[in-house]
Amino acid sequence: MSEKFTPGPWTITHDPDGGSDDYCIGVVGGKFDQVAVCSKRDAQIIAAAPDMYAALKSARRFIENGIEFGAIRMPDAPDPALDTLPTIIAALAKAAP
Repeated sequence: MSEKFTPGPWTITHDPDGGSDDYCIGVVGGKFDQVAVCSKRDAQIIAAAPDMYAALKSARRFIENGIEFGAIRMPDAPDPALDTLPTIIAALAKAAP
């Protein structure tokens, strides 16, 4: 699957044309509002999105390889760590359908 989003890393900058709670998410070395314009409370989570996406892809591969090669056994009882795999898969699909 090829990703259809602006590659990171992303940076946060106060919007010079906006109000006190207006922030821009942009690409390092690129346009300061290339990704999004948002409030301060949303800026950090949005700017972290590329890193979180990469971490989830790695976690998915780690868990699936562990199951496939027997390093991780599926327990009889629910295991919170393994129960996250469907959530990881859903989040990745939502981020890059």
